[in-house]
Amino acid sequence: MSLSFHNTFPLERDNLAKLLAAASDNPAVSNFEIAEKTGIGIGKNPRKGKVQPTVDYAANAGLLNALNSREGRKLQITPIGRAVQDNDPWFKKPTTQWVLHYQLAKLGSEAEAWTFFAHQFLPSHPVFTRADLEAGLSGEFGHKIKLKILNPGVLLNCYLEGGGLERIRLVREQSKRQFVRTQSYIPNAYTVAYILAEIWEARHPDRSMINPVTLLEPGHLATTMNLSEAEIAPWLDELNSLGLVKQMQEAPPYQIARQWSEKLHLMQKSYDEEG
Repeated sequence: MSLSFHNTFPLERDNLAKLLAAASDNPAVSNFEIAEKTGIGIGKNPRKGKVQPTVDYAANAGLLNALNSREGRKLQITPIGRAVQDNDPWFKKPTTQWVLHYQLAKLGSEAEAWTFFAHQFLPSHPVFTRADLEAGLSGEFGHKIKLKILNPGVLLNCYLEGGGLERIRLVREQSKRQFVRTQSYIPNAYTVAYILAEIWEARHPDRSMINPVTLLEPGHLATTMNLSEAEIAPWLDELNSLGLVKQMQEAPPYQIARQWSEKLHLMQKSYDEEG
């Protein structure tokens, strides 16, 4: 999958929902059949139009795996995709949007521009212009791809427009062509617990305890959820009171011990809290 997997098309949650519904009915569904079932636009070439970028968004967002074999392609919905479908069929809830954001922006994601934006660019640019973002992307990826093909507007609009991930409030437009990093909207402590569990599984699979300073590293909880050290502290206190972590602060070096057992249970609790 390329850096420009999205082509010129923004992330559209309703199209992701339609795609997963079509793949649930028939995992072997073709791009032309997806277009016919969902109304997502397509041209004469099955890889043109919005269908293939929508499939790639869904794959990068952890919702499905596109498996190719001699028999053809199959769209296999992941456990994360099933959980989102069951709890939020039209992908409207903030919990869903945090799930999509984490998967797109996590370290190692094939949506590399999202990873750069969340973990490198935003932490050092509380206020920025479109030109600042273009310069940052050119510096990071200019050796791989032309900026015009990468299309910075698609990345930025993912967090600004009503059909994307706007409900997590990562950024907002302050004035014409100027943007500001804002205080994120996090619906409940289970959302934080779920994101932390995903990161922990990816980065510390063999560890039951970590130093809380680790949460501030690029790619960890702070940059994923746009939180400062001071903003993380009350969330950790709440996770501690819920029995999801244990804060060991009697003497340095301080540690956080994981107490949860299943990350998808945390996602479910986040949806339950939202109602």
